[in-house]
Amino acid sequence: QCLLNGRDFWRRGYWASRFLLKHACAVIVLTEELADLASEIKAPKAIVTVTGVGVNADDYRVAVAARESQHEGPVVGFLGTIHLDRGLNLTLDVVAELNKQNVRAMLVVVGDGAGRGQAEEKAAALGISQKTVFKGYVQPDDVSEALGECDLIMALYEHSQYLTVGGINPMKVWTSLAIGKPILLHNPGKFDAYSGIPGIFSCPPTDPVGVAELVAELWRSHGPHGLAQAGLAGRQYITQNVTWLDHAKMIDKTIGQALQSI
Repeated sequence: QCLLNGRDFWRRGYWASRFLLKHACAVIVLTEELADLASEIKAPKAIVTVTGVGVNADDYRVAVAARESQHEGPVVGFLGTIHLDRGLNLTLDVVAELNKQNVRAMLVVVGDGAGRGQAEEKAAALGISQKTVFKGYVQPDDVSEALGECDLIMALYEHSQYLTVGGINPMKVWTSLAIGKPILLHNPGKFDAYSGIPGIFSCPPTDPVGVAELVAELWRSHGPHGLAQAGLAGRQYITQNVTWLDHAKMIDKTIGQALQSI
């Protein structure tokens, strides 16, 4: 396995990094740019995944809506680099399905990437452009404000190659909980790293109808107040339990599971 950041890649250890990349079974990098560089050098069957840095919940403000929500239904959020096949594609389908079921859902997308144009086109094709807000990239300090009006963050990867390295980037989970927002994860049944953590809801199905029904049920059973309380319980867990070392251990565990599945 090989973990790279910008300084490691470009300093004197550059040639050592190249050697590691050529022989690694799994590679974790900290930016998309490094992922592009790694993909040119890595072993043919190596897994490359992008992860963020560790979370210190004290650095994140609790997300608070700027005004009282005017929405009748749930406001769901997406956080991360925009690639349609890494969860946003399904999330758009879910929001469209919720509205078909007369659950007036909104979607807030925080992040940017090569897939943004496709995502905007898909939102238009589904007839939910007016119910989808693309906020673009925001600085880490502004994430809590950008997601302030959301009731639930969704992280629903759809393809097995992403699930082999843990199903979801731990940073997305920890960041959502650190700002006091509950998160809905796709759990393929292979990994249990997040089971039992407050503020995390598991989503076995990956079809839009099944996910929409689950979101609708969460909205009916919890409502905005209940979901907010779940998010704050998750934040308390993060504050008390998640450190930089825990984050590193999570990465190490998921790499180990990835290696076993190759």
